[in-house]
Amino acid sequence: MSEAEQVRVMILCVNEIAETLNGNSFHNLPLIMDRSASGGLSPFWADFVDYQPSNIKLETAAHTNTVIGVGTLMWKFHTISGKTVFVPQVRYHMPKASVRLFSPQSYFRQFGGHGEIFGDNFLMHLADGQTIEFPVDKATNLPLFHGCSCSSTEKRAHGSQVCQELHGYSSFDAPLLLQQSPFHHCKHTCCECVAADENQNLLTAQKELLQWHWKLCINMRQIQ
Repeated sequence: MSEAEQVRVMILCVNEIAETLNGNSFHNLPLIMDRSASGGLSPFWADFVDYQPSNIKLETAAHTNTVIGVGTLMWKFHTISGKTVFVPQVRYHMPKASVRLFSPQSYFRQFGGHGEIFGDNFLMHLADGQTIEFPVDKATNLPLFHGCSCSSTEKRAHGSQVCQELHGYSSFDAPLLLQQSPFHHCKHTCCECVAADENQNLLTAQKELLQWHWKLCINMRQIQ
């Protein structure tokens, strides 16, 4: 599944989940720990500590959504030991989204750690030994965390360090950030046509079959 297709699936989940949540303001909207999400997103520009504008249209059956930016989201969590930690994730700004999403597997792949799911909570174990608890919401049956947004003071104090740890460069280096995004990577690696010689995922015979299908506009079984 391509990155764009993964985001479309994520949007469908967002639309379904949003119907059961109360409160959609910057301070009240909870963060959903979604193990099925390919990445994170937020409807709020204020959640980002660095940012690169974009214009990516994503079509679903009922909606047209637009990703208007890619950048570093910084979430604030309180661990079970009482410590405040700031967790980054490079993902999407989608103003029409009605939820915040966090992808634990994406975070674990980059920073280490692991998660445990129980009947009433999700425990996110960070690589440094700290543990964050996400209680499972009874209405959505999903782990939610309230109070994840950062203040302007917190972003100024911790944003630069978070970005350096995440990307290896200073905060607000937006062009480099976009180059490292999956959409930029896809733009430079995808073939212009699935039947192109450069596409090594299909055999020559499969490409020829596709080309006859496009030319004759009939079922592939009839061509064979």
